[in-house]
Amino acid sequence: MQAKATNQPQRSRSSKRRAIAVLVVVLLAAASYTFISGRPLFSNMVCAKNGDAVVTDVSGYVLRDIDMLSADEGWAIGVDDQKAIALHYNRGAWYYLRLPQTHANPKSFSMASSNEGWSTADTQMLHFKDGCWSTNSDLGLSSFSRYKSVDGVYMVSEDVGLAVGGRVGFQYKDGHWREVDGLANTVLYDVFMTSPNEGWAVGDVFMHFLDGRWQQVESPGAAGSVFMTSRNEGWATSGKDEMLHYVDGKWRLIKVDTYDSEMKYVFMVDASEGWVVGGDHYLGEKYSLILHYENGGWRKVDNPTNEILNSVDMTSSTEGWAVGDGVILPYTGGKWVNAFPASTKP
Repeated sequence: MQAKATNQPQRSRSSKRRAIAVLVVVLLAAASYTFISGRPLFSNMVCAKNGDAVVTDVSGYVLRDIDMLSADEGWAIGVDDQKAIALHYNRGAWYYLRLPQTHANPKSFSMASSNEGWSTADTQMLHFKDGCWSTNSDLGLSSFSRYKSVDGVYMVSEDVGLAVGGRVGFQYKDGHWREVDGLANTVLYDVFMTSPNEGWAVGDVFMHFLDGRWQQVESPGAAGSVFMTSRNEGWATSGKDEMLHYVDGKWRLIKVDTYDSEMKYVFMVDASEGWVVGGDHYLGEKYSLILHYENGGWRKVDNPTNEILNSVDMTSSTEGWAVGDGVILPYTGGKWVNAFPASTKP
């Protein structure tokens, strides 16, 4: 009996050593995977599978951004009942997907290629790669990060991108997001890149990114979204009745009749044609806005909804999509139509 009693602690210590060794191996493997892939090993991951949840109604969804890869495929991101979602458009149908970190607040989305894209979500990034969504831990921000968040993202390729927001900015390079200097005192909402080395960010101020450095540029007003048709020309929305036009090396204020609705997003097909979407609430009523740029001027066009529109993306001058609060509008046959007049959600 005494022999058995003296041997038991030895077996216990041996078991503990083996357990510790296994734990160390697992943690090292997780750390290696996270460093190489940019995905935390134990985070939630959600993969798209067409056919699981076909969207038949978007009422209740707040869709904040859309990025179309082609006329046949694209993604929209937003929230449903305060939970992060993505809608995948593939060959004529939209499919519903609940994103990881469901309480995140996705705001901006940019596809780097058909296989990879990024979405900002307050203090974190959501990563789409090879059909799956996951969280990315590169930013190092949290709900306790004082006044810091990411709002706008733009990927010029799978290897290069920029993300901006409140008092912070990041550059994607060599497979990781890294904080960049020069944006600590700024509040920025959107970003656009004209090349891997150059881009613009807009918000309370206008910032120009060139060869790895940010520099503030004089502008006649603040802006909420920006789109550059080239490094020498671009447009930015500035609330109600005003836009900012970049030409001849300067941002200039342009008066635009928005019928007292707020402009949310601008997309340019080319230097001669573009679209702005938006809307507003007033005395309990909703007002939706679509502006078309052609022949050198902006004009309001027919709109099949009263819901606020948050983003627009054109795959050509004749095809595109706009998304907003409970609404998706395709542009086809020279007019905007409502994709989901009524029915039920999946």
